[in-house]
Amino acid sequence: MIRLHRLDHVCLRVADLDEAASRWALQFGLLERSREGGRALLACNDEPYCLELVEGASPGHDHFAFELGHDCPLDEARAHLETRGVPWDEREGSLFVNDPDGRPVQVMPYRPPATDTDRWPQHARPSTSVHLGGPRKLGHVNCLTGDVQAGFRFYTGVLGMGLSDWLGEAGVWFHVNTDHHVMALVDVGYAHFHHLAFETVDIGKMRDMLDHVARHGRWLGWGPTR
Repeated sequence: MIRLHRLDHVCLRVADLDEAASRWALQFGLLERSREGGRALLACNDEPYCLELVEGASPGHDHFAFELGHDCPLDEARAHLETRGVPWDEREGSLFVNDPDGRPVQVMPYRPPATDTDRWPQHARPSTSVHLGGPRKLGHVNCLTGDVQAGFRFYTGVLGMGLSDWLGEAGVWFHVNTDHHVMALVDVGYAHFHHLAFETVDIGKMRDMLDHVARHGRWLGWGPTR
């Protein structure tokens, strides 16, 4: 059986890495961790990274990644996929599979906390590098699908996610930990990556971030406003 622990990161393809990395850092308060080989890694808080930007090819969604639970080694996840007859590709120390809509999903090995302090809640950890102003963490990803039932079977049966909610027969939400959901599918008759979501500490922080992105010409399309 496969057991996922959390949503690790989202990878997007971009036309101009310098422009895109600067924009995400300025508008959404992310911190650039590293840049090498046409790839930039950005973080919300003190995680390794939550957003991967890759230059080249057609701009858009590339993949999203989930980290395995501490009690599910990569060998066990590999064996699980084989018993399910699901094709997989192994690279960068991870397993890559495609969901029924053809979206790549990276399954990463569990990375234990380096120190006991790293096990504490983020706001309780001392730091000399965490910056003021960013989101708390990457929250979830949402995709449009042409076959919600096939997606449901894949994310529960193949990747072991738990069911959070159904919206009639048109939408489904999945969880892997105590968060309500880390993944959602909405059936609209075709496949498309819809959005990624950042989680803030509270509504006050959300207000400040929305005011900030508005000053950069990115007005709210839906949700809470002033």
